[in-house]
Amino acid sequence: MDTNRSFEPFVLTPLDHIIPDCFVSYQLSFQVRDPNKALQAISQGITHLASCIPFITGEVVASTQDPGHKNVFEVQPSATPLVIPLLQVKFRTSHTLRDETPTGTNSSKIHETVSTTSRVNYDPLPIFLPGTQAKPVVRFQANVFNDAIILSMVYNHLVFDGTGAHVILELLAELLRVQSSAERNELSADRTFNQEATLRKFVTGASSDTENICLDHFARAFSMPALGNFGEPLPNSASDPRPVISEDLFVFSPEKVDALKEACNYVLTKLREEPLDTPTCVALPSFVSSNNVVTAMLWISISKARHYGEITSDQQPRWRRGENCSMAVNIRASFSPSLPKTYMGNAVTNIRLTVDSAGFSQILPRFPNLRMQVKRLFGVEIEILLPIADLAYRIRSELNKINDSYVRTLNSFLKSHEDWSSMKITPPDILVTSWRHLTTYQLDFGPHLGHIDRFDGPKSSFDGGCVILPAGHSGSAFAGEKMTSCQAPWAVQISLSQPTMEILKKDDLFYWASKGGES
Repeated sequence: MDTNRSFEPFVLTPLDHIIPDCFVSYQLSFQVRDPNKALQAISQGITHLASCIPFITGEVVASTQDPGHKNVFEVQPSATPLVIPLLQVKFRTSHTLRDETPTGTNSSKIHETVSTTSRVNYDPLPIFLPGTQAKPVVRFQANVFNDAIILSMVYNHLVFDGTGAHVILELLAELLRVQSSAERNELSADRTFNQEATLRKFVTGASSDTENICLDHFARAFSMPALGNFGEPLPNSASDPRPVISEDLFVFSPEKVDALKEACNYVLTKLREEPLDTPTCVALPSFVSSNNVVTAMLWISISKARHYGEITSDQQPRWRRGENCSMAVNIRASFSPSLPKTYMGNAVTNIRLTVDSAGFSQILPRFPNLRMQVKRLFGVEIEILLPIADLAYRIRSELNKINDSYVRTLNSFLKSHEDWSSMKITPPDILVTSWRHLTTYQLDFGPHLGHIDRFDGPKSSFDGGCVILPAGHSGSAFAGEKMTSCQAPWAVQISLSQPTMEILKKDDLFYWASKGGES
């Protein structure tokens, strides 16, 4: 397949440079009637894709276009022919896709164990490549079974964030649906892919007029690249001192998540009914979202599992004192003017908070009826709810601060450093990334592939990584059930040390929020 395309090299933005130098995998599973026709469609679609987005055939290299900064990277055309083909094909026709499904895939269970060994074999690239090796932008691998295809797309995280990489899948799906070259040309012309280099220049040029740009807030969020397990390969031997990372998929009922959100908003409303002199309640947001609540629940439950049974010197549970938690935030709409939804570069910052359950519990005695009201209306104990409501409101408050001024100040802070490799996202104790907004399960990949049966996210080497998967994952591998994002269960892929994971599986809040839990 001749897929190498020429394009003008472009420099990556400061926001691209704060991302760990690694590759991320999206795996799409399709049940197909004719694997050969499906494979042919994929091959043709990716050829057309390279015509629409030529730089996906390129590679990331050191740049000389910015003499004022060190360790700047750019995307340039790859050597011809490509050292690593844009599409690789692996035939596994002695197996069916059901042979390869994760164990425990049952919608009535709280979690399923992710089969990471086989998943890694489906990818065309590993998570990390040696520094001396060429770093491709995107590569695909079609894994052909006798009843299905798993299409893996691995992308360079220095070039794309999760939302940006999904734009590639959206275009591929559209290309597989159209029938004529005229339709394909029109499709390409309607997009902003040819403006990608221009948009990255806009992002790089976005600056703040504020003189004091080295703010403590940003200094805490970004640091020298001593990344620890945030940017290292997985333990690969018994003598490796690092903990073995276990990866499980937890599935939460949308009804329970909605009930938890409504309960949190109810508590916030009650707290606003009286003037409170505590700083905790000075800037209460008007509401918290389901995503805020799920993130807070993940932070608290993982903190409890990590510090199970530990007590501080003042006889308080250890989990209440200091887990450093982070949530990735899409800032495309925060720029003014907003970046288009088709912008593929990294447009992500993070909010960072510390788990501390003391906030609302200190003022609970002033609301003697709240405990009974919450239990009667929502079936949740107030001791469980208050830490979640506290964290969810703090998450919402931080999100409300992210605007054009924020992102320009952040960009100025990053550009103020001569060495762009010196600033990376500081690894937190727990990191939550949400892809629930991605339309992966709604995409139609044409007559030979159709809709996906299952989406699997990347294998993580980060102890404390949580990915909220695209809406549509039903908790079982082959539900064959299409649903709206509001109806879809919340599927969360979590990576933790094995001992912590075993404790987390027994978490009362996780069990309540799962389909197996009763109110």
